Amino acid sequence: MKNIFNEQKILNELTDIFANINTLLQDEQGNTFLETITTYLYYKTNIKIQKIAEKMKTISPQAEKTFISTAERLIMQGNKEGMEKVAFSMLKENFDDKIIIKVTSLSQERLDYLKTLDEYIINY
Repeated sequence: MKNIFNEQKILNELTDIFANINTLLQDEQGNTFLETITTYLYYKTNIKIQKIAEKMKTISPQAEKTFISTAERLIMQGNKEGMEKVAFSMLKENFDDKIIIKVTSLSQERLDYLKTLDEYIINY
């Protein structure tokens, strides 16, 4: 955690951290380890994903692939959560379902589910 704000030091030390990454990625625990590190870097630093991906590429093509797929999943998850927050706000402002669906690209089923959560939160 002491290096959380020192982006260059983190990037420089990735090579040492992942020196044996190909061996590590041969089992599920190794993949989980890389996914955990990726999640940490994504949420706790301001380092651009592209910079980390470039560094991973110099370490191992397999590490780069795993890193990028994990980062893409985190980005998609963040986008989905963002759209759900927008939908919640629109529900509170009594927007029509069709407009909410058009703006957020959520399905009617997901919107209906969010409505049940919204009612639970309001009534709690």
